[in-house]
Amino acid sequence: MTRHYSTRDFFRNTPNALLARYFAAHEVLQEFDFAAIKETRIEPLLEAWVKT
Repeated sequence: MTRHYSTRDFFRNTPNALLARYFAAHEVLQEFDFAAIKETRIEPLLEAWVKT
């Protein structure tokens, strides 16, 4: 059975360091402090993502 794509699940399951490298490479969310959030507490990241 397939699962639906969820940005929330993707962000939660991807290490913050990898997310930071990806967004830096694409020059998106450059002002976001990935080190300030815990690995599974991605609500601030989701809020920033929605605002872009």
